[in-house]
Amino acid sequence: MTFAIELPYIDICRSQKEFDAYCKSCNYPSEDWLKDNTDGCIRTHLSKNNDLCFSVCLAERPAHIDDIQFFGLITHEAVHIWQNMCEHYNEREPGSEAEAYTIQRIAQAIAYTCKRDEAKAATKLGKKLPKKAKRKAK
Repeated sequence: MTFAIELPYIDICRSQKEFDAYCKSCNYPSEDWLKDNTDGCIRTHLSKNNDLCFSVCLAERPAHIDDIQFFGLITHEAVHIWQNMCEHYNEREPGSEAEAYTIQRIAQAIAYTCKRDEAKAATKLGKKLPKKAKRKAK
């Protein structure tokens, strides 16, 4: 079974500078990009056409946070996006499968964007990205 729920516009901001640029491009007043020194948060805005727009603000990943913990943070923010979508569209009982698939799609979209951005940053810094582990032949 496939659920065709259109995702809203989602922008990823990894710094105050990126968030300020996002706000400027959308004609929103800028504010502190992260709330109360958290590792992540979302900002919800409405476009001129009353469409939902989200900015996912994620701090640069500290070395002590592994991939699984970071994906947990991404999933946490994806749930907040879903909750805001339901509230905006006055959806009180969306159905568990629609909810699960939509949160999955939101989390994956955020994760792919973060992975792409981290790869670009590593390339700019001259770092080599880790190669995929090769399976040893038995």
